[in-house]
Amino acid sequence: RAAATRALLLSPLAAAPLVGLALPARLAPGTVPWAVLGAAVCAFFAVGGGVLFGRALGLLRPAGARLRGAVAAPARPGGRAVRLYEAPLLQANAFALPLLRTVIVTRPALDALDDDELAATCRHELEHLDEPRAVALARFGIAWGVGLALASVRQVHAAAGLAGLGGTLLVLVALGALHTRLGRAMEARADRGGHDHGPAYARALEKLYAWNLVPAVLPRKMLHGHLYDRLLAAGVTPGYPRPAPPVRARGPLLLVVAVALGAVVALFVLREAATRPGEESEATALRALALRGDHHALGALAYVRLAAGAAEDALTLLRAAEELAPEEPFYPLTQARILAAADACEPARDLAARAAELGAPGHEIRIALAPCPTRAPERLVSATFARAEPPGREARVFFTVTNLGDRPIETLFSVAYYYDRAGRLLRRTPPFSADEDLGAHETREIALDWVAAMPRTAAIAEAEIDEVRFADGGRWHNAALTPERRPRGGVAPR
Repeated sequence: RAAATRALLLSPLAAAPLVGLALPARLAPGTVPWAVLGAAVCAFFAVGGGVLFGRALGLLRPAGARLRGAVAAPARPGGRAVRLYEAPLLQANAFALPLLRTVIVTRPALDALDDDELAATCRHELEHLDEPRAVALARFGIAWGVGLALASVRQVHAAAGLAGLGGTLLVLVALGALHTRLGRAMEARADRGGHDHGPAYARALEKLYAWNLVPAVLPRKMLHGHLYDRLLAAGVTPGYPRPAPPVRARGPLLLVVAVALGAVVALFVLREAATRPGEESEATALRALALRGDHHALGALAYVRLAAGAAEDALTLLRAAEELAPEEPFYPLTQARILAAADACEPARDLAARAAELGAPGHEIRIALAPCPTRAPERLVSATFARAEPPGREARVFFTVTNLGDRPIETLFSVAYYYDRAGRLLRRTPPFSADEDLGAHETREIALDWVAAMPRTAAIAEAEIDEVRFADGGRWHNAALTPERRPRGGVAPR
């Protein structure tokens, strides 16, 4: 219970690795929403969102009457409301979350301190809640930055290798230094608020340090400073001389840290070596699969098997890689290349279309489908006479037009012809355009022309489609149309 509560209080660090494991190792356009969601989760915990989970799980309990009274005692007129919780930690301590206006006091601290000492400790935490807004935002930015850095270790390594990990380490060191500098300044500020309670605050500090077995002087100055110096700042001179800091046994600790860091570096080096460009042996690819176990390793092994002539094995491995990383366009694209080379053009085109949807470059798709014959789009149009109205010499001609092809029609052009009773062509009209967006396989009745300025000697009027322009830029011209010599009834297409 205590460990779970502590993990929630330290949630910016606890949640970050889980967020990193949930995100894809390589971010692509299709995974941007997941990356944004991961950043939002880190921000939620950086604000202190773990407290909400702790409250919901019963790990944090609302403050009792004694704690509420201790917080009310040092409150200043006009102060904003404060959320108070008691935490079942083993450490005697108190915490403040400025952005949530929350103070958490542990059970051991409540047991160790009397009412005056508890009020002085709460005054220290209330000073944190009243920190300048810029400081609160800086604290949030530091916690969020640390969370993002820890959550993106896999992604940074996949994109930039060991150099990227080195950059992440530098970012963490810089954020840690900023956190320490800012934290020390704010702890000194909060201590000055506790000084208003005089000796009670000094007694509270002594009891808390003693409960947690923390020496009065540490080997190095921590965030809160040395107890001895804090007592002097509170106006209380300890009844003992300033002690020397305890001697730390650095040897075993440094050895453990060195071994751990060496193991981590060795693992990454092995992973880098296992997938080093230029090494194309199957043993190298299998070693990469054993060490990495991700879709990149499967893809590398697929390329090795393809180079060895085992196209079916390569296809199987590429399908498995695509299952692990459905947002990566290069796995369906490579499958399309293999199938096109084997004259399986229909499935190759389907895979290439999926790769295009995922953002594969157009020239890569053309290269992949180069062995396949170009499939020309269907451009078939049917037009039949529907009616002419109103009756007389000003009639408009309506055709029922069906787009039988797979490309939308943008514009149609038609021409009217006038004949005498003997069937001789008297004249023709200029092409008339009908701007109609006619989708693929759509049928519509369209007015293609009107019978205007018909010669008086004309007995027959006919209309014919002259040109069709498609939305993709393609054009169809009526090759059977001979405008100057068109006989009555037109020319049947050959």
